[in-house]
Amino acid sequence: MDSILCPACENIFGHDPQPCIEYPHHSSLEEFQLARDQGCLLCNTIWDQIPKAMDEFRTRWSRKTTYNTSPRSELMFNSTGTMHEPDVLLWVEALMGSDEPTITHQPSVHSNSPETWKLIRTWLKNCTEKHGTEAPVGHRILPDRIIDVGSLGDNAVHLRLHGDLSEEDQSSRYLTLSHCWGNAQVMKLTQAGLSSFQAGIEVLALPKTFQDAVEATRQLGERYIWVDSLCIIQDSAPDWRDQSSKMDKIYMDAYCNLAATASPDSVGGLFYFRNAAAIQSLQIPCKWEFGKGVKDRYEMIDFNRFQRGQGSFDERLQSLRDELYERYADGQCQVMDYNRLQRAVEKGPLNSRGWVFQERLLSSRVVHFGAEQIVWECEHVRACETHPDVAPNGPASVTLWTHFLEVKNLAAKLKEVALSGLAQLVQNATGGEYLAGLWRNDIAHQLLWERIGATDLRGISTCEKFVAPSWSWASTGCTVMWDPFQLWAEDIHLQYLGSSIDMAGYQASHQREKILLRLKARIFTVPCTANKHFGQAGKELIPADAPSDWLAIDPYPKRPPKDNVLEVFIKGKRYPGWLTFDDPEYEQIFFKHRREFPILFGELIFMPAAFCSVKAYGQRWYGLVLQECEGAKTYKRRGRLEIQIEQADVLKALKDSDEGVQEPFAIDLIPYYVTKLSIEARQGDIDFTVGFHGLDDGKEREIILI
Repeated sequence: MDSILCPACENIFGHDPQPCIEYPHHSSLEEFQLARDQGCLLCNTIWDQIPKAMDEFRTRWSRKTTYNTSPRSELMFNSTGTMHEPDVLLWVEALMGSDEPTITHQPSVHSNSPETWKLIRTWLKNCTEKHGTEAPVGHRILPDRIIDVGSLGDNAVHLRLHGDLSEEDQSSRYLTLSHCWGNAQVMKLTQAGLSSFQAGIEVLALPKTFQDAVEATRQLGERYIWVDSLCIIQDSAPDWRDQSSKMDKIYMDAYCNLAATASPDSVGGLFYFRNAAAIQSLQIPCKWEFGKGVKDRYEMIDFNRFQRGQGSFDERLQSLRDELYERYADGQCQVMDYNRLQRAVEKGPLNSRGWVFQERLLSSRVVHFGAEQIVWECEHVRACETHPDVAPNGPASVTLWTHFLEVKNLAAKLKEVALSGLAQLVQNATGGEYLAGLWRNDIAHQLLWERIGATDLRGISTCEKFVAPSWSWASTGCTVMWDPFQLWAEDIHLQYLGSSIDMAGYQASHQREKILLRLKARIFTVPCTANKHFGQAGKELIPADAPSDWLAIDPYPKRPPKDNVLEVFIKGKRYPGWLTFDDPEYEQIFFKHRREFPILFGELIFMPAAFCSVKAYGQRWYGLVLQECEGAKTYKRRGRLEIQIEQADVLKALKDSDEGVQEPFAIDLIPYYVTKLSIEARQGDIDFTVGFHGLDDGKEREIILI
């Protein structure tokens, strides 16, 4: 067919649909399959994700408007259930004139193709030239043993010893391979086989994954590759200990790491046949309206374009604001599968193996060979064949693990002590200071981890065994995440003073309960009540022209706002707050009884960490909820709180705290304090000479977290 879309998909973008209305798509599985086979790019994109085992098959679609980091809507497809839990969730985003890709790529039906190699070479070239992360020749050194792949067409490869190479060759670039050993027979270097490996190994005698790694090394114009099973003597314990101690440097100094991401063993290989139509970039004419009517209320900007921009923070922000609400170029939009890389990389067999995390973390560049497509990852950019410039799930980092979406799932398998061993490698290599799962150089953002889900992945109760201090994400067995919007919180409200952690002693210590973190910070005693004025309960902060399904003011609502929105009070003024407790059971009790606020649960001890002044993200004040412990200035972390508050109010709260200014409380808090005072008075614990609540709130002082 002439169009890149079938008639059913053309209809989706041929008008401006109303949000949250279900529209028909394909009325039968045969119709859906025919559209896919005839080359409809959108049907190919969603085909594998749509359940098909149904007696009466039909697909439906719906649009949901979101206020996110750029003018964008969600496109949902379903064949079962409701649109509240769609089978497929895509992004549809308006294209600006300056959004033209700088890298063009046409995926082929097999990943071992000239087009693929051209793309990978482009990524490597751009990374070394623009990011400046390649070590100079004089600082490179080959590992003790390395595989010499020769040239394209050679029938054999050879194991080379570092000492046998010329001085020039000793400083050559080399690649590394990350692979699963699996249940298949893996070719291994042994003491008896050392000489035969040096004499030469027939390429066809290598397992498929190793054959493909040799091919990849040659195609990229390199000569050397390091493979653990071929370069470490597997039946020599001394050699294994020696080489293992150097593994961090081997991966860090490598030019690039080749990851057999989709292969469960050494015979799976790197290259695959795939549906090329399903991974093509989808840019199409579109009659949808984006960002309509919210210009004065939200200043939405594109995070990826902001990162690539030039100039200061304010200059880049203003540049994007100036052009943001212009009519998008030629009525074009881009359709993106936000979860594509999650499926291709994070869910791949390779990344289910704990030790691979170390290899991925330490490598300056990684090329993931997935079953569906090739994915690029370096310290600055994450890209793929569908999106060769920048992938839609934001910037990647292989230097800090907070950017890995499921780091806690990994931590559950390794335990935090095992991760501290990996952290020692990273610390030695980068100079960063590791603090029980966090990094000192970004401590304010690192402390702002948030629990998601309620399942303890370790299978142990946190009461049964001490695992980590309360301020570390390792203290909870649940999955955690770092909110990407925190990257915009550039006003830092705490300062690192020191800790009691010693990396070497920490791993073996039986007294880790005494690990503490010393900070210079502020503490506010924050009254809270049930949500009565924000989100669904009111219109105060909701755009006047917002669609009927708009739930609340959260611009990135992963959770139903009605479940975790509170009203909190800073210096007597009311603001919406989002609260997550580290203990899921306590959170369940807390919100179950939220209608009884403020009598049952009245105050939160809030330690601000950072403030985001960008209006697109709601001007959030991020911080921790603490519990006071015995001993002066000592607290435990209990949860995370973010408050939507304007910058002027934050500055006033800080100024008033420093000057000891006291503000009156909102009238609906009076019953709470009357109740609280009467209860404490009966218990004999109240000192009526203390004065009004909050007199010393917010003054900067030393705080100890344990």
